Amino acid sequence: MNLDPVYKLPNFSQTAGLTDDETKILKIIRNKTFKTIKVTKRNGDVDSIEGIERIQDLDKIEKLIESGEYQNMEIKQQNGKIVSAHRTIRTNFARK
Repeated sequence: MNLDPVYKLPNFSQTAGLTDDETKILKIIRNKTFKTIKVTKRNGDVDSIEGIERIQDLDKIEKLIESGEYQNMEIKQQNGKIVSAHRTIRTNFARK
């Protein structure tokens, strides 16, 4: 029995009911690059999101510094060698 004329399946979206900001946050979370993610809200709306990622390729540090993005870098050194490096990247959301 063909029910097409009587009933159409709704078009389900993975982001149905979410705002653009919420969708953007979910994409950042699903990225799996970040070990920590912090969402800051102001007056009930998303103001910014910060993600901390571990820098695996330590030779890449100089390129990251020159990239000009907003970032905060933490480099730990022991016996003259870099043992770990992390950077925090911030994304600001449009204020309404």
